[in-house]
Amino acid sequence: MADPDRQRQLKAIHVRRRQLGLDEETYREVLERATGKRSAAEMTEWERRQALDELTRLGAPRPKPAVPASLMSRPLRSGQAAKAIALWRALYNFGALRDGSEAALDRWVRSSNFRVSALRFADAPALNQVIEGLKAWLERAGGPAGPTDDDVTQLNAWRSGAGLAPVDAGAVAKFRLVEAQWRRLAEMGALHHGPQARLDTYLTKRGQVAAPQFLEPATADAIIEELGAWIRRMKKESTA
Repeated sequence: MADPDRQRQLKAIHVRRRQLGLDEETYREVLERATGKRSAAEMTEWERRQALDELTRLGAPRPKPAVPASLMSRPLRSGQAAKAIALWRALYNFGALRDGSEAALDRWVRSSNFRVSALRFADAPALNQVIEGLKAWLERAGGPAGPTDDDVTQLNAWRSGAGLAPVDAGAVAKFRLVEAQWRRLAEMGALHHGPQARLDTYLTKRGQVAAPQFLEPATADAIIEELGAWIRRMKKESTA
């Protein structure tokens, strides 16, 4: 079965080649300079990223991370239910779950001691229990702890200094998750030494900011999904 992430990267390489108007020989020389290989089809995932970065450096427009359609189309929910779903997605994107769907969350809720058959039937006390259970699970998996009020205040002071709008605790949790995902990738051996191993370099290219706290929440969502897919690929490769 074709790897959709590989196909997406190859397509992006060819799109950027067309944007730059590179002829065949120049294109091959760019690839070779960036990766040591003259064919994108022969590259590893990391090499394809290097090729994309080089094409961007040469002037190809830098695409903004797309927010997954699944995130755009979700119906409005209570704040507590949305928080539970966000924690479930955080576990999934941290590599602690195989299934990040809401149906899987409902199955977990049903099999746990919350006495409800699905999240939508949970009252406020049950939702609080679900949230605390998911928080504890994420911390056990090595993920970030939830931000305190002081954390939110300090981060918003940084954002204010950069001329950015304040954010709530949920957004701060997203920024912390991005940092934790990057550490996880480093532990998994996914990051190479040098500038490309730096989170600020990655964010500058993906989100056009130098640190997670300066991301917009929607952009953070997209980056979390992207890093989550990377973590899952690394886990799959390690067990292959």
